Amino acid sequence: MRIWKRVVPEELINAFRQASWIWAAGDALFNAPAGLDEGRAFRFTFPSPQGMRATSALIMMTVDNEYVFYVNGNFVGHARNWTTAETYAVNLHPTLNVFAVWGHNYFSKQGGDGPAGVIVAIQITFADGTTSTLSSDESWKAIRAVPDGFSLPSFDDSQWNKTMVLAKNGSGPWGSRVTVDVDSVLSPPPIHPMPISFKLSPTTTSSALISEASSLIAPLTVPVPTASTPITPEMSGPSHSSVLRVPVGIIVGSVVGGIVMLLLIVVLFLWLRARDKLRRRGIDIAAKMVPFDIGPRRPPGYDVPIFVHVPRRGLKCPKTALRFFDRAFMMAIFA
Repeated sequence: MRIWKRVVPEELINAFRQASWIWAAGDALFNAPAGLDEGRAFRFTFPSPQGMRATSALIMMTVDNEYVFYVNGNFVGHARNWTTAETYAVNLHPTLNVFAVWGHNYFSKQGGDGPAGVIVAIQITFADGTTSTLSSDESWKAIRAVPDGFSLPSFDDSQWNKTMVLAKNGSGPWGSRVTVDVDSVLSPPPIHPMPISFKLSPTTTSSALISEASSLIAPLTVPVPTASTPITPEMSGPSHSSVLRVPVGIIVGSVVGGIVMLLLIVVLFLWLRARDKLRRRGIDIAAKMVPFDIGPRRPPGYDVPIFVHVPRRGLKCPKTALRFFDRAFMMAIFA
């Protein structure tokens, strides 16, 4: 995913400010089911006006809480932080284009359902240089059970329902918390104009749909979610409908690790304190003659082991431990 440093047109920003938050009809107002298995599909079909040929588009959008965005069946973008609206630049088919979104809701702070919504603004540029802006409203279509291949232009959405308009931008549970980066435009993997009859491998619902897009999303810093992915603040931002869900094993492991580390620090502190105390009192362990045979490296003519003086000072230890450390020390020197 490349980032173009270019100024987002004021016309697109104004269209986004006038856009509406929408969601699939049939879900409770501001209380959409949460979870990857509760994803919703959205489509908007744009036929070029007679005599006009579309060339490209800028799309500004965000979804509470997560989305995968397609144009004419091609993956365009993916995001998880609804408080930041992303802007994408894509090429278009000259006569007919389909904008499709898969979105789903995160669990609320109480662990249940919560508000969810899609908000989009699109600026389409035609071959003659003119532009046209569109905003999300009831003209978009949505369905609760996400079907295979829903993002393809050839998909039949005649049985889909119109979307439910929840609130205008700047109102509802979202308020004015959505920010826009007016200086950056995301450029997805190249999308070239294609005939309407082109074929792509169909996407499937929920986690399978995310899996297909994962190879394209790889350049993003945020990992693609799966059904087992815990919800974290980085995934949702300062969301009213997100909740920190950390596995119990991580919490227990962190607590146990912290206790062990604290005990090691205490033991080290007590050992150092005792050693310094013994030194201050002048306690010293007498140097002992430790026999050590250096084996094949013994100087010629010597038939008896070499004795090495190893003075030891510090905390008193059992004799067995002292001998062990002495011999290990000598082996490290003469080996």
